Amino acid sequence: MPTSARADARYRKMSEEVGARGIFVGRAPVDYRDFRMRQAMPAFRDACAGIKVALDPNGVIAPGSLRHRHAVTARRFISCN
Repeated sequence: MPTSARADARYRKMSEEVGARGIFVGRAPVDYRDFRMRQAMPAFRDACAGIKVALDPNGVIAPGSLRHRHAVTARRFISCN
């Protein structure tokens, strides 16, 4: 197994182990952002998406950084209020 594949497997395993204990990295490497957000509690993902939309309603800063459904939900919530 190439070094990068071993490192990837170890990072994912470490993330799963600490995630099972309720500990999550606040700033994951870009390549692992989606992986880490899938591990996070739904309320945390919603909060992140809400903060991103509130601070950047036009999606200019780091476009696509919250590519999951929570960003869409947050935009709809903010536009209704």
